[in-house]
Amino acid sequence: MKLKELRESQHETQLSISKKLGIPYHNYNKYELGQVEPDIQTIIKIANFYNISIDYLLERQFGSDLELGHLSTEKKEAVKLLLKLNDLNFIKAVSYMAGLYTAQG
Repeated sequence: MKLKELRESQHETQLSISKKLGIPYHNYNKYELGQVEPDIQTIIKIANFYNISIDYLLERQFGSDLELGHLSTEKKEAVKLLLKLNDLNFIKAVSYMAGLYTAQG
């Protein structure tokens, strides 16, 4: 995650950013060190605070070389639709799919 880079670009300390985000300092410190992953609500809060996309924050990159050849046509279309969603709807869709996956046993 780009937390340290973002914080330093604002000339802020971990303590000041954690206070502004309403996150306990020890949690923020662990997020920045990569020792703990923030939950999805915290990721959204951080992305909104810095006015950046979640993809940018998580350093996700989707290039044109995304390999989908092994998937059925329907699954390829589903992946393409997911990638077109905004960050919040993407998270909602993935959460919903995780629930479906869990329910199928």
